[in-house]
Amino acid sequence: MHRPDTATKDPDHDGLGHAGYTEGDPGLAIPRTVVTKDQANEWTEGLSRLVESSGQALVKNDFDQITKGVAWQAGSRSTGPNILINGGFDIWQMGTSFSFDSSGGDPPHEGYTADQWFVHVGNNGVLGSGTISKTTLAIGSGAAARSKANALQFVQSIGASPTAPSIEQRTELMEEIDGLPITMQVRGKVSASTLTVTPYVRQNFGSGGSAEVVTTGTPWTWDTTLKFWTSIIVVPSIAGKTIGADAFTAFGWSFPTSTTFTATMAAAGVETGNVASEFAMVDPAIDLLRAQRFLYKTYDPDTDPGTSTADGEVTGENSGTDASDLNVDFPVPMRKKPVIVWYSPATGTIDKVERAIGSGDRTVTSTVGTGKRRSGYPVTSSPGASVLAAGHLVAKARFGD
Repeated sequence: MHRPDTATKDPDHDGLGHAGYTEGDPGLAIPRTVVTKDQANEWTEGLSRLVESSGQALVKNDFDQITKGVAWQAGSRSTGPNILINGGFDIWQMGTSFSFDSSGGDPPHEGYTADQWFVHVGNNGVLGSGTISKTTLAIGSGAAARSKANALQFVQSIGASPTAPSIEQRTELMEEIDGLPITMQVRGKVSASTLTVTPYVRQNFGSGGSAEVVTTGTPWTWDTTLKFWTSIIVVPSIAGKTIGADAFTAFGWSFPTSTTFTATMAAAGVETGNVASEFAMVDPAIDLLRAQRFLYKTYDPDTDPGTSTADGEVTGENSGTDASDLNVDFPVPMRKKPVIVWYSPATGTIDKVERAIGSGDRTVTSTVGTGKRRSGYPVTSSPGASVLAAGHLVAKARFGD
Protein backbone atom coordinates (compact mmCIF):
# COMPACT_ATOMS: atom_id res chain seq x y z
CA MET A 1 0.00 0.00 0.00
CA HIS A 2 1.05 3.59 -0.41
CA ARG A 3 -0.35 7.10 0.09
CA PRO A 4 -0.84 9.63 -2.76
CA ASP A 5 2.24 9.88 -4.92
CA THR A 6 1.25 12.83 -7.13
CA ALA A 7 2.62 16.32 -6.63
CA THR A 8 -0.66 17.76 -5.33
CA LYS A 9 -1.69 16.32 -1.98
CA ASP A 10 -2.89 17.33 1.48
CA PRO A 11 0.35 17.52 3.48
CA ASP A 12 -1.19 16.80 6.88
CA HIS A 13 -4.78 15.62 6.53
CA ASP A 14 -4.72 13.51 9.72
CA GLY A 15 -2.51 15.65 11.94
CA LEU A 16 0.29 13.09 11.75
CA GLY A 17 2.07 14.42 8.70
CA HIS A 18 0.77 11.71 6.38
CA ALA A 19 0.09 12.63 2.78
CA GLY A 20 -3.59 12.69 1.87
CA TYR A 21 -5.87 13.81 -0.94
CA THR A 22 -7.03 17.35 -1.60
CA GLU A 23 -9.96 18.64 -3.63
CA GLY A 24 -7.77 21.57 -4.68
CA ASP A 25 -8.57 25.29 -4.71
CA PRO A 26 -9.30 26.92 -8.09
CA GLY A 27 -8.83 30.38 -6.57
CA LEU A 28 -5.28 29.53 -5.62
CA ALA A 29 -4.68 27.49 -8.77
CA ILE A 30 -4.25 24.32 -6.68
CA PRO A 31 -5.43 21.27 -8.67
CA ARG A 32 -7.12 18.24 -7.18
CA THR A 33 -5.05 15.18 -6.26
CA VAL A 34 -4.85 12.68 -9.10
CA VAL A 35 -5.47 9.02 -8.32
CA THR A 36 -2.77 7.18 -10.23
CA LYS A 37 -3.25 3.89 -11.99
CA ASP A 38 -0.78 2.26 -9.59
CA GLN A 39 -2.89 3.21 -6.58
CA ALA A 40 -6.18 2.24 -8.23
CA ASN A 41 -4.74 -1.12 -9.27
CA GLU A 42 -3.32 -1.64 -5.78
CA TRP A 43 -6.69 -1.04 -4.12
CA THR A 44 -8.59 -3.15 -6.61
CA GLU A 45 -6.17 -6.06 -6.57
CA GLY A 46 -5.74 -6.01 -2.79
CA LEU A 47 -9.48 -6.05 -2.12
CA SER A 48 -10.06 -8.63 -4.85
CA ARG A 49 -7.53 -10.95 -3.26
CA LEU A 50 -9.22 -10.49 0.11
CA VAL A 51 -12.55 -11.55 -1.41
CA GLU A 52 -11.04 -14.48 -3.32
CA SER A 53 -9.14 -15.72 -0.27
CA SER A 54 -12.53 -16.48 1.32
CA GLY A 55 -13.44 -18.66 -1.67
CA GLN A 56 -15.84 -16.17 -3.29
CA ALA A 57 -15.89 -15.53 -7.00
CA LEU A 58 -15.80 -11.80 -7.76
CA VAL A 59 -19.28 -10.47 -8.54
CA LYS A 60 -19.82 -6.96 -9.87
CA ASN A 61 -22.05 -4.75 -7.65
CA ASP A 62 -22.07 -7.26 -4.79
CA PHE A 63 -21.31 -4.80 -2.01
CA ASP A 64 -21.14 -7.44 0.74
CA GLN A 65 -18.19 -9.41 -0.64
CA ILE A 66 -15.50 -7.45 1.22
CA THR A 67 -17.44 -7.78 4.49
CA LYS A 68 -17.71 -11.54 3.95
CA GLY A 69 -14.01 -11.75 3.11
CA VAL A 70 -13.04 -9.98 6.33
CA ALA A 71 -15.42 -12.18 8.33
CA TRP A 72 -14.00 -15.31 6.70
CA GLN A 73 -10.47 -14.31 7.65
CA ALA A 74 -11.55 -13.50 11.20
CA GLY A 75 -13.35 -16.80 11.60
CA SER A 76 -10.99 -19.13 9.76
CA ARG A 77 -8.24 -21.28 11.14
CA SER A 78 -6.74 -19.94 14.38
CA THR A 79 -7.24 -16.21 13.81
CA GLY A 80 -10.76 -15.88 15.20
CA PRO A 81 -12.28 -16.21 18.67
CA ASN A 82 -13.70 -19.65 17.86
CA ILE A 83 -11.67 -22.17 15.91
CA LEU A 84 -14.62 -24.56 15.67
CA ILE A 85 -17.09 -24.64 12.80
CA ASN A 86 -20.75 -24.94 13.76
CA GLY A 87 -20.03 -24.44 17.44
CA GLY A 88 -23.69 -23.60 17.99
CA PHE A 89 -24.85 -26.92 16.45
CA ASP A 90 -27.01 -25.02 13.96
CA ILE A 91 -25.87 -26.72 10.72
CA TRP A 92 -27.11 -30.28 10.01
CA GLN A 93 -26.65 -30.74 6.26
CA MET A 94 -26.83 -34.56 6.31
CA GLY A 95 -29.85 -34.90 8.62
CA THR A 96 -30.85 -34.28 12.22
CA SER A 97 -30.71 -37.81 13.64
CA PHE A 98 -27.95 -40.45 13.41
CA SER A 99 -27.60 -43.96 14.84
CA PHE A 100 -24.34 -45.82 15.46
CA ASP A 101 -23.69 -49.43 16.48
CA SER A 102 -20.28 -51.02 17.08
CA SER A 103 -21.54 -54.61 16.84
CA GLY A 104 -20.07 -54.80 13.34
CA GLY A 105 -23.30 -54.45 11.43
CA ASP A 106 -24.99 -51.50 9.83
CA PRO A 107 -24.74 -48.64 10.85
CA PRO A 108 -21.05 -48.35 11.73
CA HIS A 109 -19.61 -47.52 15.14
CA GLU A 110 -18.63 -43.92 14.32
CA GLY A 111 -19.22 -41.12 11.84
CA TYR A 112 -20.15 -37.51 11.16
CA THR A 113 -23.35 -35.99 12.54
CA ALA A 114 -24.01 -32.25 12.76
CA ASP A 115 -21.60 -30.55 10.39
CA GLN A 116 -17.97 -31.27 11.31
CA TRP A 117 -18.90 -33.10 14.54
CA PHE A 118 -17.60 -36.68 14.56
CA VAL A 119 -18.95 -39.25 17.05
CA HIS A 120 -17.54 -42.57 18.28
CA VAL A 121 -19.77 -45.00 20.26
CA GLY A 122 -17.44 -48.00 20.68
CA ASN A 123 -15.00 -50.37 19.02
CA ASN A 124 -16.03 -51.92 15.73
CA GLY A 125 -17.31 -55.42 16.41
CA VAL A 126 -17.24 -55.09 20.21
CA LEU A 127 -19.67 -53.03 22.34
CA GLY A 128 -21.43 -49.71 22.16
CA SER A 129 -24.36 -48.09 20.40
CA GLY A 130 -25.88 -44.66 20.48
CA THR A 131 -27.76 -41.90 18.70
CA ILE A 132 -27.05 -38.28 17.96
CA SER A 133 -29.92 -35.88 17.32
CA LYS A 134 -30.65 -32.20 17.03
CA THR A 135 -32.52 -30.74 19.95
CA THR A 136 -33.45 -27.30 21.19
CA LEU A 137 -33.16 -25.57 24.53
CA ALA A 138 -35.83 -23.50 26.18
CA ILE A 139 -35.81 -19.86 25.13
CA GLY A 140 -33.92 -17.88 27.75
CA SER A 141 -32.30 -20.98 29.23
CA GLY A 142 -29.00 -19.15 29.46
CA ALA A 143 -27.13 -21.59 27.22
CA ALA A 144 -24.90 -18.83 25.91
CA ALA A 145 -24.98 -15.17 25.10
CA ARG A 146 -25.92 -14.32 21.52
CA SER A 147 -26.48 -17.95 20.53
CA LYS A 148 -29.48 -19.78 19.15
CA ALA A 149 -31.39 -22.40 21.12
CA ASN A 150 -30.01 -25.35 19.12
CA ALA A 151 -28.14 -28.13 20.88
CA LEU A 152 -26.82 -31.65 20.26
CA GLN A 153 -28.09 -34.64 22.22
CA PHE A 154 -25.83 -37.70 22.60
CA VAL A 155 -27.59 -40.86 23.84
CA GLN A 156 -25.26 -43.78 24.61
CA SER A 157 -27.77 -46.63 24.84
CA ILE A 158 -25.24 -49.47 25.21
CA GLY A 159 -22.03 -48.74 27.12
CA ALA A 160 -18.85 -48.71 25.03
CA SER A 161 -15.94 -51.03 25.76
CA PRO A 162 -12.99 -51.04 25.67
CA THR A 163 -12.68 -47.55 24.10
CA ALA A 164 -14.61 -44.57 25.39
CA PRO A 165 -17.41 -42.87 23.43
CA SER A 166 -16.51 -39.40 22.29
CA ILE A 167 -17.48 -36.41 20.18
CA GLU A 168 -14.90 -34.25 18.42
CA GLN A 169 -14.30 -31.80 15.61
CA ARG A 170 -11.43 -32.47 13.23
CA THR A 171 -9.69 -29.33 11.96
CA GLU A 172 -6.97 -28.47 9.47
CA LEU A 173 -4.89 -26.87 12.19
CA MET A 174 -1.46 -28.31 12.89
CA GLU A 175 1.49 -25.91 12.63
CA GLU A 176 -0.76 -22.93 13.45
CA ILE A 177 -1.29 -24.05 17.06
CA ASP A 178 2.05 -25.78 17.61
CA GLY A 179 2.91 -25.49 21.31
CA LEU A 180 0.13 -23.00 22.07
CA PRO A 181 -2.32 -23.13 24.96
CA ILE A 182 -5.92 -23.51 23.82
CA THR A 183 -9.09 -22.96 25.81
CA MET A 184 -11.99 -25.32 25.17
CA GLN A 185 -15.52 -24.50 26.29
CA VAL A 186 -18.99 -26.04 26.05
CA ARG A 187 -22.33 -25.90 27.83
CA GLY A 188 -23.23 -29.42 28.91
CA LYS A 189 -25.50 -31.50 31.11
CA VAL A 190 -26.75 -35.09 31.57
CA SER A 191 -30.31 -36.25 32.11
CA ALA A 192 -29.64 -38.00 35.43
CA SER A 193 -27.01 -38.18 38.17
CA THR A 194 -23.51 -37.03 37.16
CA LEU A 195 -21.06 -37.93 34.40
CA THR A 196 -17.30 -37.54 34.12
CA VAL A 197 -16.40 -35.85 30.82
CA THR A 198 -12.77 -35.50 29.72
CA PRO A 199 -11.73 -32.77 27.21
CA TYR A 200 -8.86 -33.58 24.87
CA VAL A 201 -6.77 -32.49 21.90
CA ARG A 202 -5.91 -35.25 19.42
CA GLN A 203 -3.09 -34.67 16.93
CA ASN A 204 -3.45 -37.20 14.14
CA PHE A 205 -0.47 -36.99 11.77
CA GLY A 206 -2.22 -38.74 8.91
CA SER A 207 -1.32 -41.57 6.61
CA GLY A 208 2.43 -42.11 6.64
CA GLY A 209 2.87 -39.70 9.55
CA SER A 210 3.94 -40.08 13.14
CA ALA A 211 1.81 -41.85 15.75
CA GLU A 212 -1.04 -39.69 16.99
CA VAL A 213 -0.76 -37.81 20.28
CA VAL A 214 -3.73 -37.33 22.64
CA THR A 215 -3.52 -34.68 25.37
CA THR A 216 -6.28 -34.48 27.97
CA GLY A 217 -7.44 -31.66 30.18
CA THR A 218 -8.86 -31.69 33.68
CA PRO A 219 -12.08 -33.77 33.66
CA TRP A 220 -15.46 -32.10 34.07
CA THR A 221 -18.29 -33.50 36.17
CA TRP A 222 -21.54 -32.78 34.36
CA ASP A 223 -24.84 -32.87 36.24
CA THR A 224 -28.48 -32.24 35.37
CA THR A 225 -28.10 -28.46 35.06
CA LEU A 226 -26.75 -26.95 31.84
CA LYS A 227 -23.50 -25.30 32.87
CA PHE A 228 -20.46 -23.64 31.35
CA TRP A 229 -17.42 -25.93 31.25
CA THR A 230 -13.94 -24.86 30.25
CA SER A 231 -10.47 -26.40 30.08
CA ILE A 232 -7.00 -25.14 29.15
CA ILE A 233 -4.78 -27.59 27.27
CA VAL A 234 -1.29 -26.87 25.95
CA VAL A 235 -0.95 -28.35 22.47
CA PRO A 236 2.25 -30.45 22.30
CA SER A 237 4.97 -29.33 19.91
CA ILE A 238 5.11 -31.10 16.58
CA ALA A 239 8.88 -30.66 16.33
CA GLY A 240 10.39 -33.85 14.99
CA LYS A 241 7.04 -35.25 13.86
CA THR A 242 6.27 -36.44 10.35
CA ILE A 243 3.07 -34.99 8.92
CA GLY A 244 1.39 -37.38 6.48
CA ALA A 245 -1.61 -37.17 4.20
CA ASP A 246 -4.93 -36.01 5.67
CA ALA A 247 -3.39 -34.95 9.00
CA PHE A 248 -5.68 -33.14 11.43
CA THR A 249 -6.03 -31.84 14.97
CA ALA A 250 -9.24 -32.81 16.76
CA PHE A 251 -10.81 -31.00 19.69
CA GLY A 252 -13.36 -32.96 21.69
CA TRP A 253 -14.40 -34.66 24.88
CA SER A 254 -14.86 -38.30 25.87
CA PHE A 255 -17.30 -40.09 28.17
CA PRO A 256 -16.75 -43.09 30.49
CA THR A 257 -16.61 -46.64 29.13
CA SER A 258 -19.31 -49.20 29.99
CA THR A 259 -21.74 -46.40 30.85
CA THR A 260 -25.06 -45.31 29.38
CA PHE A 261 -26.11 -41.66 29.44
CA THR A 262 -28.07 -38.91 27.75
CA ALA A 263 -25.93 -35.80 27.36
CA THR A 264 -26.92 -32.43 25.95
CA MET A 265 -24.36 -29.92 24.74
CA ALA A 266 -24.52 -26.42 23.28
CA ALA A 267 -22.30 -23.45 22.44
CA ALA A 268 -18.96 -25.22 21.94
CA GLY A 269 -15.81 -23.25 21.33
CA VAL A 270 -12.04 -23.49 21.07
CA GLU A 271 -9.69 -20.52 21.01
CA THR A 272 -5.99 -19.93 21.41
CA GLY A 273 -4.88 -18.52 24.75
CA ASN A 274 -5.84 -19.29 28.31
CA VAL A 275 -9.02 -17.23 28.69
CA ALA A 276 -12.45 -18.36 27.55
CA SER A 277 -14.27 -15.58 25.70
CA GLU A 278 -18.04 -15.39 25.96
CA PHE A 279 -19.53 -17.53 23.21
CA ALA A 280 -20.82 -15.45 20.32
CA MET A 281 -22.62 -16.61 17.21
CA VAL A 282 -20.70 -16.47 13.95
CA ASP A 283 -22.60 -14.92 11.05
CA PRO A 284 -24.72 -17.90 9.86
CA ALA A 285 -23.77 -17.34 6.22
CA ILE A 286 -20.06 -17.35 7.07
CA ASP A 287 -20.38 -20.40 9.32
CA LEU A 288 -22.16 -22.27 6.52
CA LEU A 289 -19.41 -21.35 4.05
CA ARG A 290 -16.81 -22.71 6.45
CA ALA A 291 -18.80 -25.94 6.77
CA GLN A 292 -19.18 -26.19 2.99
CA ARG A 293 -15.41 -26.40 2.62
CA PHE A 294 -15.87 -29.94 3.97
CA LEU A 295 -19.41 -30.85 2.86
CA TYR A 296 -21.70 -29.36 0.20
CA LYS A 297 -25.11 -30.43 -1.03
CA THR A 298 -27.44 -29.14 -3.74
CA TYR A 299 -30.51 -29.81 -1.62
CA ASP A 300 -32.06 -26.87 0.19
CA PRO A 301 -30.41 -26.30 3.60
CA ASP A 302 -33.29 -27.87 5.54
CA THR A 303 -33.82 -30.82 3.17
CA ASP A 304 -32.07 -34.10 3.98
CA PRO A 305 -30.16 -35.86 1.18
CA GLY A 306 -32.22 -38.71 -0.23
CA THR A 307 -35.47 -36.78 -0.04
CA SER A 308 -37.76 -36.97 -3.05
CA THR A 309 -38.07 -33.37 -4.16
CA ALA A 310 -37.84 -31.23 -7.26
CA ASP A 311 -36.46 -28.27 -5.33
CA GLY A 312 -32.82 -27.31 -5.67
CA GLU A 313 -31.95 -29.89 -8.28
CA VAL A 314 -29.08 -29.60 -10.72
CA THR A 315 -30.31 -29.85 -14.29
CA GLY A 316 -28.47 -30.14 -17.56
CA GLU A 317 -28.47 -31.61 -21.04
CA ASN A 318 -27.12 -35.17 -21.14
CA SER A 319 -24.97 -36.51 -23.93
CA GLY A 320 -24.82 -40.24 -24.58
CA THR A 321 -23.93 -41.92 -21.27
CA ASP A 322 -22.74 -38.69 -19.64
CA ALA A 323 -24.87 -35.86 -18.32
CA SER A 324 -22.28 -33.36 -19.52
CA ASP A 325 -23.90 -30.26 -18.01
CA LEU A 326 -24.99 -31.93 -14.81
CA ASN A 327 -22.43 -30.35 -12.50
CA VAL A 328 -22.18 -27.39 -10.12
CA ASP A 329 -19.77 -24.73 -8.90
CA PHE A 330 -19.06 -25.02 -5.18
CA PRO A 331 -19.60 -21.83 -3.13
CA VAL A 332 -16.08 -22.14 -1.65
CA PRO A 333 -13.11 -24.29 -2.67
CA MET A 334 -13.39 -27.63 -0.89
CA ARG A 335 -10.63 -28.93 1.38
CA LYS A 336 -9.66 -31.60 -1.14
CA LYS A 337 -11.09 -33.15 -4.28
CA PRO A 338 -14.44 -34.33 -2.93
CA VAL A 339 -16.23 -37.64 -3.21
CA ILE A 340 -19.47 -37.05 -5.13
CA VAL A 341 -22.65 -38.90 -4.21
CA TRP A 342 -25.64 -38.56 -6.55
CA TYR A 343 -29.35 -38.74 -5.75
CA SER A 344 -32.38 -38.85 -8.00
CA PRO A 345 -34.56 -35.79 -7.33
CA ALA A 346 -37.64 -37.77 -8.36
CA THR A 347 -37.22 -40.76 -6.03
CA GLY A 348 -34.43 -39.73 -3.64
CA THR A 349 -32.55 -42.93 -4.54
CA ILE A 350 -28.80 -42.82 -3.92
CA ASP A 351 -26.35 -43.33 -6.83
CA LYS A 352 -29.05 -42.41 -9.35
CA VAL A 353 -29.88 -39.50 -11.61
CA GLU A 354 -33.01 -38.88 -13.57
CA ARG A 355 -31.71 -39.19 -17.13
CA ALA A 356 -34.80 -37.78 -18.80
CA ILE A 357 -37.15 -35.88 -16.54
CA GLY A 358 -40.23 -38.00 -16.00
CA SER A 359 -38.75 -41.11 -17.64
CA GLY A 360 -37.10 -42.85 -14.67
CA ASP A 361 -33.71 -43.13 -12.96
CA ARG A 362 -30.34 -44.23 -14.31
CA THR A 363 -27.55 -45.74 -12.18
CA VAL A 364 -24.43 -43.57 -11.82
CA THR A 365 -21.28 -45.64 -12.32
CA SER A 366 -18.72 -42.84 -11.88
CA THR A 367 -18.24 -39.08 -11.78
CA VAL A 368 -15.82 -37.48 -14.25
CA GLY A 369 -14.01 -34.15 -13.93
CA THR A 370 -14.43 -33.28 -10.24
CA GLY A 371 -12.13 -30.68 -8.68
CA LYS A 372 -11.97 -28.58 -5.52
CA ARG A 373 -14.08 -25.82 -7.04
CA ARG A 374 -16.54 -27.72 -9.24
CA SER A 375 -18.23 -31.09 -9.32
CA GLY A 376 -17.82 -33.41 -12.26
CA TYR A 377 -20.62 -34.97 -14.28
CA PRO A 378 -22.12 -38.42 -13.79
CA VAL A 379 -21.55 -41.36 -16.09
CA THR A 380 -24.61 -43.60 -16.17
CA SER A 381 -25.08 -47.29 -16.77
CA SER A 382 -27.11 -46.93 -19.94
CA PRO A 383 -27.07 -44.38 -22.77
CA GLY A 384 -29.90 -42.07 -23.48
CA ALA A 385 -31.00 -39.51 -25.97
CA SER A 386 -29.90 -35.91 -25.61
CA VAL A 387 -32.65 -34.75 -23.28
CA LEU A 388 -32.87 -32.77 -20.06
CA ALA A 389 -31.47 -34.66 -17.07
CA ALA A 390 -31.70 -33.90 -13.35
CA GLY A 391 -29.95 -34.85 -10.15
CA HIS A 392 -28.91 -33.84 -6.66
CA LEU A 393 -25.40 -34.25 -5.34
CA VAL A 394 -23.52 -34.28 -2.06
CA ALA A 395 -19.79 -33.47 -2.18
CA LYS A 396 -17.73 -34.82 0.74
CA ALA A 397 -14.24 -33.57 1.58
CA ARG A 398 -14.12 -34.32 5.32
CA PHE A 399 -11.33 -36.20 7.07
CA GLY A 400 -11.89 -39.86 6.27
CA ASP A 401 -14.08 -39.28 3.19
